[in-house]
Amino acid sequence: MCNTSNNYVIKDIKLQLYIGVTQEERSSLQEISINITILQSEKTMACITDEIKDTFCYKELIQSIIERFNGYEVALVERLGQLIYEHTKSMLDGNLKISVTVTKTPQIDNFSGQINFTIQSQ
Repeated sequence: MCNTSNNYVIKDIKLQLYIGVTQEERSSLQEISINITILQSEKTMACITDEIKDTFCYKELIQSIIERFNGYEVALVERLGQLIYEHTKSMLDGNLKISVTVTKTPQIDNFSGQINFTIQSQ
């Protein structure tokens, strides 16, 4: 096999969940966006075989994250990132590096931006 690697990027998985430090902040659903990057150190066989059995099914991964975490309640984006990282890792085979970024738009006066938290394999 060639000296190449694969990099999968899954962007903008939308979740509706209860997130926030205070009960007031967690009193209504908030939209969170998830980005996942998966890095394989060697080229996947699917590049050659064109067979789904030689890679992972991103549809199954995305659907499992939505099913598991929609409606979830958590205080911190850091904890949510860790949980989604562990869930993603459990669904994939092999020696893969994974990065999960959680994006939240907090309700803070005079702030219209977003915060991002990223957790990744070393």
